[in-house]
Amino acid sequence: MTAENGGDESSSTSTSTELNSAAKNISGASQTSRDIKEHPSTTADASRNESWRQVVGRGMHYVSDVINENILAARYATIASVILLSAYGVASTPLFYRFKAVKDIPSSYFFHRRTIHGRLVQVVNERGTDKGGDVEKPLLCLVRHLSPAGRFLSRSAFELFMKTHPAAGEGRFDDDLLRIEIAAVREPPQYMSLGYAERPGEWLRRLADQKAPVACKLLSRQARIDRAPKRQTSALAEFNRPASEEQTAVCQIRYRAGGSFFRVDLAESLVRQGRVEISSGMFVTPEDWTVVDTSDRVEDLKKDIKYMNRLERAEYEAAKESVGRWADPMVRESRQDLVKEIEFEEEANIFQKVWRWFRG
Repeated sequence: MTAENGGDESSSTSTSTELNSAAKNISGASQTSRDIKEHPSTTADASRNESWRQVVGRGMHYVSDVINENILAARYATIASVILLSAYGVASTPLFYRFKAVKDIPSSYFFHRRTIHGRLVQVVNERGTDKGGDVEKPLLCLVRHLSPAGRFLSRSAFELFMKTHPAAGEGRFDDDLLRIEIAAVREPPQYMSLGYAERPGEWLRRLADQKAPVACKLLSRQARIDRAPKRQTSALAEFNRPASEEQTAVCQIRYRAGGSFFRVDLAESLVRQGRVEISSGMFVTPEDWTVVDTSDRVEDLKKDIKYMNRLERAEYEAAKESVGRWADPMVRESRQDLVKEIEFEEEANIFQKVWRWFRG
């Protein structure tokens, strides 16, 4: 009897405990529902924040998986980007800078007669200028200016670069070259040399075919003049305006002859070989062209006079040895003054020479 009473008491106690916990759960759920009804925005924000975190997390996991699956490609892409950016930065430095047109050369280079380096690539045919019945035709060529780094390229490397350059297939190399006039000389008329007619500029074209490296001392800049009629006033006139796009640089050019270590003057070599004529001045100014930049210092003018005298001595030696154009009787006939001077030096005795010197 006592045992039965004890069992009944324990079962009633557990039953009451379960009823109390159930009542508490119901009370908590009703309290939560009341909180949701009283604060609906807080609950929505929490769910929204949780969804954005999930989206960002899934995106980061996706990127990480792609990188892990393509780790080599990503690594090489990064290395290539660094190399390309570094190459672009280095190419923009003065080590790789070069002039692509005469108009790009600063005026100070002509005032101070600076020297630039390049490779001779082409000879240009130009019409002559009438100088009192004597036609002067300048010797023009196209030179590709070389950057300090480009000067180390060999001929084969330079030719390979010219062939693979993007402009090679489009024929735009003329826009990338400097138009150079060789100072103090002009192109002669056609003449007979060693039994055949040597075309004017033939030897110079062979030099251009070799892509000879040259050093150009800048003497003067010439620009083409745009001629346009002026508005009618008291009289009709013309005004001249230099065209900034078409320009020529007059230079003393030095090159290495026959693989020699020392450079020689190109104009003097042409005169000594009887292949050109000496012009009336340091440069030939064609019609519709004008001098834009040049040096007017006295010491530079004296150097120009000495240079012209040096060319005249080279011409005398060429005529004396009958080389090049001086082997043509027609040429010698046209320069009787120089031929007679040579004959006097060869045939006159000492007394005749002294008497001539005494008379001045």
